[in-house]
Amino acid sequence: MADVRKAGTAEDWQPLCDLIKDALVAKLAEQDHNATGALSDSIEVIAKELPDRWVIEALANIYGKFVNNGRRQGAAPPPIEVIYEWMRQRNIASEVVKETQRRGIAFVIARSISQRGIPPVGGYSQHYSKGNSLKRTGWVDDVVAENEEKIYELVEEVIGKVTDWIIFNKYKHTATFFNNGNK
Repeated sequence: MADVRKAGTAEDWQPLCDLIKDALVAKLAEQDHNATGALSDSIEVIAKELPDRWVIEALANIYGKFVNNGRRQGAAPPPIEVIYEWMRQRNIASEVVKETQRRGIAFVIARSISQRGIPPVGGYSQHYSKGNSLKRTGWVDDVVAENEEKIYELVEEVIGKVTDWIIFNKYKHTATFFNNGNK
């Protein structure tokens, strides 16, 4: 008998992959993490066939883990170029500020992230457009929790298709056996 852990095809699992990807992208926007769109654009959710089962794999740019988990106080500062690009996208330090001053501001932000973490401990993040009350971490965890019921439904749908197929083939084999005069 077939193992339901090995149920279905990549095509059968695609609706689940689409649900997860769409929910991840929406959650990033909800948490105001879409300055450049690079993280949202990097999300890829695929059904991957292993020898004994299917797994759903969600891939994204490496900094997605910091967006999900935050960054602890005392960690190494992020690269200044990344902060500089983020500032440019958020229109922080306008064009009237000289290039060297903008790089200096990026350095100060990177140092602050290193000292206070993300989200900042003991501070107010006024640069966020929706204020400091908006949840800033846990986007992956939230997507799984908020979509748990639908995820189970889609998994059951794929497993149900395979179970129906197994039962049909077992019945077909049994019917053929008896119809050929075998007892």
